[in-house]
Amino acid sequence: MTRVLTMVVGAALAGVAGGAAPAGGASAPADACVLLPSTSLARWESQDRRYLAAAFTSARVSHSIVNAAGSAGRQLAQARECLAKGAKVVLLVHVDGRAGRRVGRLAAAAGVPLVDYARLTPGGSASFYVASDDVEAGRLLAGGVAGALGAGGRTPVVARLGAPRSEPGSALVARGYDAVLARLRRSRRIAAGPAVVAASWRPGALQAAARRALAGGAGVDGVVAADDRLAGAVVSALRASGLPPIPLSGRSASAQGVRNVVSGWQTGTVYDSPKLQANAAARVAIDLVGGRPVRVNGWTRDGSRRVPSILLRPVWITRNNYAVLFAEGVHSRSEICGGEYARFCR
Repeated sequence: MTRVLTMVVGAALAGVAGGAAPAGGASAPADACVLLPSTSLARWESQDRRYLAAAFTSARVSHSIVNAAGSAGRQLAQARECLAKGAKVVLLVHVDGRAGRRVGRLAAAAGVPLVDYARLTPGGSASFYVASDDVEAGRLLAGGVAGALGAGGRTPVVARLGAPRSEPGSALVARGYDAVLARLRRSRRIAAGPAVVAASWRPGALQAAARRALAGGAGVDGVVAADDRLAGAVVSALRASGLPPIPLSGRSASAQGVRNVVSGWQTGTVYDSPKLQANAAARVAIDLVGGRPVRVNGWTRDGSRRVPSILLRPVWITRNNYAVLFAEGVHSRSEICGGEYARFCR
């Protein structure tokens, strides 16, 4: 059972004064200010914004939700405006680590608690961290692949294909899958294959990493890939070599990742529910605004300190349970099961 801790943040919640509102920021004073990072990932606008707004509205907490559209400078300006208008708490999904640290310094100077949401800022100053449990996600990735390996014959060789080191949480995910795979190697249930980290998210870098993980297509029986984009590159490499599917993981429950799952090319994908994360983060902000204790269930190191955390359990999505994504509104059935994929869906 997860141990639940209770933390109380001091009552210093005053905003900073003065200053003209920079462009692209919040339009009205709000007790809770949410800083989203980009529009390139659909979830921030299509899901997180909706769930956060609903939670704040239900609790009758005034709120502002703004998006930096990938610009660190814009995110910093939005933070300044929120604080100048009297925000009592800031929920931050940083554009990058440097921007996260700068926003943290602004919030600290104003005496306003900062909550890192979905992405922990390395070397930051967050009072709390709310996210899917990255270490548990890594365990699910490795366990999913291990469970799909065939029995008998030679010891199966399992490769590791990690996300770029700049990806938030990548080290925690790797910690999770490395622990599981090390245990399986010690018991001689698997043998170690190539361990590859993608240089970037560029298509060429993903393809090169996939080819290295597969070692030219010979001798690798499964790949623990840390993201659906990495898994997709493995699928492309297998198809290009005329090879059949092998046990393969991914993360993010992207549309193409789920299509690969239902068609049998990918064993599963780790799903981090935006609904659960948004509701948990809103609850933290609502409690801080109301001066109530915040209940946490763990701690996460940001590189220099342990941050009180609310860590949510991710879900392993396979051909048996992918319909949960339709129920949560992440994807529609027609999006996943249309065209060439219709024959694979139930």
